[in-house]
Amino acid sequence: MPIIHKGFDIKAQAEKIVKKKHTEEDELKLVLDSFAYSQSYFSNKHTQFKEYNDLYRQVPSAPKKFRANLIIPLIYPIISTILPRMVSNLPKFRYEPREESDSKAIDQMSKLVDYQLDRMNFFKKLKMWVKDTLIFGTGLVKIYWKRYDEEEYNDPDLELVDILDFFPDPKSVDIDSGDFSIHRTIIGLAGLKKLKKPDGNDLYKNLNQLVDTPSNEVQSRSVGGTIKSGTVGDIDNQQNLGTPFRGSPSKQVELLEFWGINPNEDDKEWVVTVANRNTIIRSEENPFKGRRPFIKMHIDPVNHEFMGIGAIEPIKHLQYELNDTRNQRIDNINLILNKMFIILRGGNVDKQDLISRPGGIMEEDVPGAIRILDTPDVTSSAYQEEAIIKQDAQNTVGVTDIIQGQLRSASETVQGTQLNQTARGAQIAVEQAGSRFKYYLQNGPPFCCRTRCFQL
Repeated sequence: MPIIHKGFDIKAQAEKIVKKKHTEEDELKLVLDSFAYSQSYFSNKHTQFKEYNDLYRQVPSAPKKFRANLIIPLIYPIISTILPRMVSNLPKFRYEPREESDSKAIDQMSKLVDYQLDRMNFFKKLKMWVKDTLIFGTGLVKIYWKRYDEEEYNDPDLELVDILDFFPDPKSVDIDSGDFSIHRTIIGLAGLKKLKKPDGNDLYKNLNQLVDTPSNEVQSRSVGGTIKSGTVGDIDNQQNLGTPFRGSPSKQVELLEFWGINPNEDDKEWVVTVANRNTIIRSEENPFKGRRPFIKMHIDPVNHEFMGIGAIEPIKHLQYELNDTRNQRIDNINLILNKMFIILRGGNVDKQDLISRPGGIMEEDVPGAIRILDTPDVTSSAYQEEAIIKQDAQNTVGVTDIIQGQLRSASETVQGTQLNQTARGAQIAVEQAGSRFKYYLQNGPPFCCRTRCFQL
C-alpha cells in the first residue's frame, strides 16, 4: 500500500501534472501552427527554388514528339565561374588581444580554431554554402557544439541547411528578427539516441514514446513529384519518404526544431523539437542567450525580405529563351533534311516511300500526286539570337567572356570597349569584369561581421 507523507498536497501535485501536460499540448500546437503558417506563405518561393535547382542541374522538361529537347549550358557555367572567385581559399581568422595579458594565448587560440575548422570540414561546407546562395539567393548554415562520444567528437560543427527545409517567420528579415525559425530534418532513430549535451546527458527525451504519423495525415500532406537525392526537400512526413529514406534499414524520424518566442513561457526565447509532428522530445529555454544558431548569406539582398536574389533568378528566362532558340534551330534543320510532303488523296502513294533514304525512289500513278512542302532555312538568324541572349545573361550577372576565359585577344571588345595590345588594356578588362564580384563579396560570407559558436 502506498504511503502518503505528511505535508504531501495531492491537489497541488495533480494541478502540476495537468499544467505540464497542458503546456506540452500548447507547445506542440505552437510548433505545428507556426510550421503550417510559414510553409503556406513560402510555398510559391519553394516552387521557385525547385525550378532554380532544375535549371542548375539542367533537368530537361517533358519531351515532345518530333521536337528537340536540349538544355544549353548557360546557368551552370555562370555559377561555376562565380563560385571559385568567391571562395578560392580557406579564410583565415586573426585574433587580437584586448589586454596585454591576452597576448600569450593568441597563438594557442589560432591553432585551436584552425584545428576545429579542419575537424568540421569547414572549407568544403563553405563552398556548398556559397553555391546554395548563388543558386537560391539565400544560403543557410547551422552552427552548434556537437558531442558524439562514439566518434570522440566534442567540438563546434557546421551543418548546411537545405533552403526547402527552413521555415522562418514570414514577418522576419533576419534570423533573429521574427518570432520563430523552424528547421526540418530527417534522422535515424538510432542516431537520435546517441546525441548528447555537453554535460554528457541525453539531448532528447520521450524517444521511447515515438509513434508514426496517422495515415490520414499522410494523405493530407502528401506532395507529388520527386525529391532531391540526399535531402529532405519537399518531404512532408516520415511515412511519405521516397528514395533514399524509404529503403533505409533503420527507423527514420522527422524533426521540427522550433527556435523562437514561446508565449507559454512569458515570451522567452525557447527551443522546442517535435518528432513525427506528434511528440515533443525537447523543450527548454534557448541556451544561446536568445540567439538562434543559424547564419544567413546573400549576394544580393532584397529590402524588407528574408530571401535574397541569386544568380539564377535574373537570367532564368534567358535560359528558357536560349533553349527554345537552339531547339527551334535543330527542328528547322530536321524539317529541311526530312521534308514533309503533300500527297493527292486517292493518288495510290505508298507513304513508306516518302521516308528519306539514300538512293530512294518514290512512285506515283497520278502526275503531281506528290509535292514537297518546302521549309525555309532560318538558322542564320538563330545564331545571332543565341549570341544576343548569352550577352544579355553576361551583362546581367557580370560574368563576361574574359572572366570565363573565352576572350581570345586583347583586340576584342568587353562590354562595348575595345582593348589594345597593352598591359593597361588587359587591366581595364579585368577591372570591368571583376567590378560585379566586389558587390557579391561584400554581401557574401559574413565572417568579418558576425561569428557564432554555440553549444547544444
